[in-house]
This record gives sequence, C-alpha cells and structure tokens, in this order.
Amino acid sequence: MAIQVSAIITSARITLLDPAPGTTWVDADFLVWANECVRNICGLKLNAYRIKGIISPLAEGTHQVLPAGGLILLDVYENVIGGTGNGRRITKVNNRQLLDSVAPNWAAATPQAEVHQWIGDPVDPTGFEVYPPNDGTGQLRALWGAIPAPMGTTAANVPIDDAWELAIKNYMIAQAYAANTERQDLMKATQFMSAYEKLVGARSQGEVAYAVRTGAPRGT
Repeated sequence: MAIQVSAIITSARITLLDPAPGTTWVDADFLVWANECVRNICGLKLNAYRIKGIISPLAEGTHQVLPAGGLILLDVYENVIGGTGNGRRITKVNNRQLLDSVAPNWAAATPQAEVHQWIGDPVDPTGFEVYPPNDGTGQLRALWGAIPAPMGTTAANVPIDDAWELAIKNYMIAQAYAANTERQDLMKATQFMSAYEKLVGARSQGEVAYAVRTGAPRGT
C-alpha cells in the first residue's frame, strides 16, 4: 500500500488527455473522487481496509460492537493485559446454536475481564459476543475491516491495497466525464463506471458468507 493518489491522477489524466496541471479538471476534484471510491470499495469489500488493534474497553455483558468506523470483525486474538501485554488466547465458537442448546445459561455466567471465547453475530457483522460475560474492563486484540480516514492531499498514500489502483482510476475517469464541464461525456462516464463495477464487483458472496457464518460451523 505505497501508491500515492497523485500517481493514479497522473495515469487518469493521460487517459483523459488532460495533462497536469489540467485544463478541464483540477487535482482537488480527483482527490474527492478518490476518497469516494475508497469508501465505496470498503463498503462493498468489507475487508479491503483492515485494522489490527485493541478493542477497549469492552461493554458489560456478552454483546459487543466494533469501534467507530468498523465494518466487520475478522478475527480475535487474545486478551490484552495492562494495555500492551499479551494475555490468554481466545477461541472462536463456530456454532452459537449448539452452544445455546448445550449451555442455555452461558450468558448468565459471572462477569469477568478475561474473555475465553468469542462468537460472531450472524446478522450484524459489526457485532459479536464474548464468554464469559465481560465486567466492562476487558480488552481484546483483534482484526477488523473498517472505513479509513479520508486522504487529505494528493501526496497521501492510498490506504487500501495497490491491487485497487485500476478500479480507482476508472472511478476517477467516470466521475470526470460525468462532471458538468465542456468535456462532459455521459456515454464514456457510463463505460468507465461499468469497468469500475466489474473490477470491484457487487459485494462478493465470499464476504457475505463470512459475515453470515461467523457464528456457523465451518464447511456448512
């Protein structure tokens, strides 16, 4: 993830026959479109931008949510002791229904700070449950998909993988042709947007399956 927005803008300008500093479109517009595109990609591909960090503090009880901007919980590693130290590793429960049937009162266990198991929410990918219920002081090291902060300048690095470069370029060109300028070309705008959509795809079945099956057995 080292490509700068400016490099993609330069490439887009070559296709648009509008070399820098540009006579039809300004860099500020391309930066806006780049940020729009990154947000759109992250909304469709929930793991496009990943954060490995600490969820702290946990809420009291079993039900938990990701930090602001989180889209999907991908994995939970261990308890965090003293803010930085590694604590007990945490296992994933793949079948909440089985747990509920075997131990229907598990959510009523005595609350504590240390988490032993986590359970993905089969409906809301931003939520999850922990066992034992937390006392409100627990901390977890985890991996989750999120929406990155906007890029502030064209010198900023694109926060998602370089593999998205062509998709971002096509999105920029589509928006440029769609803009109300003397070179507006809605047919070309549609063509480049279609190319963008093919590269990105609608939300993939694999990601939807992951979101839905975080509480389901593997291989089902």
